[in-house]
Amino acid sequence: MSFDNEPTSQALATEIDTHVANHPEMNPSTHMSTNGLEGIPMSLIGMPRVKLVQPVSQNVELATGVDATPGSFFFSDSMTSKPEIRIAIITAKKSEVTFDNDDGPSTVDRIGILFQDLESGKKYLTDLSVTSFSNFGKLMGLMAAEEWENAWDKDIVLSSEKREGKKGKYFVVKFTVGNALSEDKQTELAELWTMFGGYFTREGEIFEEA
Repeated sequence: MSFDNEPTSQALATEIDTHVANHPEMNPSTHMSTNGLEGIPMSLIGMPRVKLVQPVSQNVELATGVDATPGSFFFSDSMTSKPEIRIAIITAKKSEVTFDNDDGPSTVDRIGILFQDLESGKKYLTDLSVTSFSNFGKLMGLMAAEEWENAWDKDIVLSSEKREGKKGKYFVVKFTVGNALSEDKQTELAELWTMFGGYFTREGEIFEEA
């Protein structure tokens, strides 16, 4: 099932913040197991990023030396891109982020998503601009209607849709829900949530400009 772009709502922000606020209490499994670092939470571990490439995106050069195609997803660790990604969401949070622009500071809303790439098994961080909020809101609505217990109950395919506005052409993230994940995979993802469910409570900047 896929979703088209529409205006966002306050209910979406409330639902996301409530979900993240209920992450597990800190326990040994949420901290580093390395001797001498056992007081450091796993949520401080830096994550590679996946970015939806826009026509104006910077720092999206592939390993081949050319820029990634607008509308594709750029992987910062491998310097590769894909037209779509099959993922499982680990945790997400809506935040206000301030950027320094030529005209001065600008504050925008973003949704950060920590997910597992189900093809590689790696964890990645991405963030949604406000133009993708509606599609994400519809995904949340489907989860609520189907009474998902966890954000990782089913796989989700990320792809892109082209839009055009006053500032020209841009892309938004499209979410397509797939099948229920296996019990073993859901157990693995639940363990990742235990370790990284507090990722967006870490201090410092976690978002980046497109």
